Amino acid sequence: VVDDWIDRYKTERKLGLLELINFIIHCCGCKGVVTPELFKDLQNAQIINQLTKEFKKDSSCYPLSMSTPEWKKFGANMSEFLSILVQRCQNSILYDDGLMDSVIPFLTGLSDSQIRAFRHTGTLAGERRCVVSADVDSSPIGEDYLKLEKAGRSAASVTQLRGTGAAGTPASAESAASSTVQEGTIELSELKVLLAELTQDINKSEKANEKATAKAHERQKQEMKQANEWLRQEIQQANERLRQEVQLELRQVLGKIEERIQKNSVKLSTLADQLEHLNETFTNRIEMAEHSAASAEERAVNVSLECKKLREKLGDRLAALEDGSRRYNVRIEGLRRIESSNPVKFAAELFLK
Repeated sequence: VVDDWIDRYKTERKLGLLELINFIIHCCGCKGVVTPELFKDLQNAQIINQLTKEFKKDSSCYPLSMSTPEWKKFGANMSEFLSILVQRCQNSILYDDGLMDSVIPFLTGLSDSQIRAFRHTGTLAGERRCVVSADVDSSPIGEDYLKLEKAGRSAASVTQLRGTGAAGTPASAESAASSTVQEGTIELSELKVLLAELTQDINKSEKANEKATAKAHERQKQEMKQANEWLRQEIQQANERLRQEVQLELRQVLGKIEERIQKNSVKLSTLADQLEHLNETFTNRIEMAEHSAASAEERAVNVSLECKKLREKLGDRLAALEDGSRRYNVRIEGLRRIESSNPVKFAAELFLK
């Protein structure tokens, strides 16, 4: 994001500068927009007053003051963006003619505003710019750098004036040189004080950042611990729900299986009874058939014996009949070939005839 903004700023500086200023305004929670016309025609104080009118009535709730999950990391992300912005610009556009000369006065105006959101956000942005600038460059920055440069030029001019005076310059030149030296000395003293204050502020900021980082790390550890504990509980609950669902499904399936087994058992029991009945029926019928067969066989044997006896009797009578027929000239033909189902009755009828 920073690299894209740097490319846009290098292409069109005014639009890039307005984009950065509007970004800071939106970070305050203000929906107002600084247009090119406003930025050109009005001073920073007038622009901030105009934005104050467009600010919400409840200005106590703004991104840096909110601790909801959505805005919890906003301050850290904003500080990281500004830090990377200063680091990327340190060797290119950080000290050009328009960027810092426009941004720093605007941040100063925000830090002096009666609106807490403007004051808080502007102070944080200015502090991050100073701290990161001190980290990436050990030389004074901003206005201090300009004062130091001015003091250096004053010292150089004093040296030149002294050299000219030694060669026979007028007394007015020496007086001007003396005045310039005094001014340079005063400015150098002021710069020393400013540098000392800036060093103290930087040290305080570093300590505060270290404490904030330690607190953030500790808070992240606690959050990670809580998140892990929550995740573990969720997994346990999910496993318990899954186990209960599986048990319920298994119980339903086992219930259906037992029901089918009972139905099949009833059917098998009925079929077994039917088979037993059929077995008894066929056994009785087989016994009856065997008994009938035995009776028929016995009767056949008796009939065979009777037939044998009858043949014996008939054999003697046939011989007598043949002898009588010869004597009485009676001819009987085909008597031996005649068969009857009841030979005894047939023989009796024959003799009657």
